[in-house]
Amino acid sequence: MTDHDDANRIWLLTRRHRETNISIIAATLDRAQAEGWLAALGEPYELETTRLLGEEVHPFAWWQVRAIVDGTDVTMGEPQRMRGAAGLLMPGEAEPAPQVFIDEAAGALEQQVHGRAVTVLQAMALDPDTARQLAEEEIRRRTERAADDGEGQHPQAPPPL
Repeated sequence: MTDHDDANRIWLLTRRHRETNISIIAATLDRAQAEGWLAALGEPYELETTRLLGEEVHPFAWWQVRAIVDGTDVTMGEPQRMRGAAGLLMPGEAEPAPQVFIDEAAGALEQQVHGRAVTVLQAMALDPDTARQLAEEEIRRRTERAADDGEGQHPQAPPPL
């Protein structure tokens, strides 16, 4: 770590309680002071560092829309904020791009269990409206392709004997 890095660091004196509880006891901008605290206190105290950030840092969170496309038949869910899928956008970092994922495992499971050849997709973006738009665009592409191919609903598998 360089001196420049130290200028943007906050040193946290922490204490671990059991396996998962950690308390922040004190904070300082002075690394030597924090190391002195730790030397004097010993176990179960620890030092952690974090960055001192300004207004140029922006929080973001991912939103998702899941959809099932069965030929020209579509089931689309409402946008949902993805639990735990968030972070901070640091200065100079590009905003994450919206994405569409095709869940091939879910499609294969649907085929195996219900005999339907479906596409399960998940559209992800940093806001609910963009996630919905992205899902709708992908659905439109897939249903137009299915209509052009003359597909409708896929036949159901016969019931087990």
